[in-house]
Amino acid sequence: MADEARLGQGFVNLLINAAQAIPPDAGNHEVAIRARAEGDRIVVDVHDPGPGIAPDHLRRIFEPFFTTRRSARAPGSASRCATGS
Repeated sequence: MADEARLGQGFVNLLINAAQAIPPDAGNHEVAIRARAEGDRIVVDVHDPGPGIAPDHLRRIFEPFFTTRRSARAPGSASRCATGS
C-alpha cells in the first residue's frame, strides 16, 4: 500500500522539477500528466519540453540528494518521497 502523503509530495516535487527543466525559449511551456491502470498498478507518465535526462544520469535519479543543478534548493526531494528514503 502506498503512503498518500509521500506520493503527493513526490508528485509535487516531480512537477516542479519538470516545470523548471523547461527552457525559457521553449514554444510549449506545458507539463502533461497521464495516468493509467496496468493490472494492480498505476502508471503515471509526465512529459515536458525540457531536455530530458542524460543517459548517464538515469541510473542515479532515485538516489537521495542526486541533482544536476548547479544551485539546488531541494536536491533529490522527489526521489526521496517516491521511494520512501
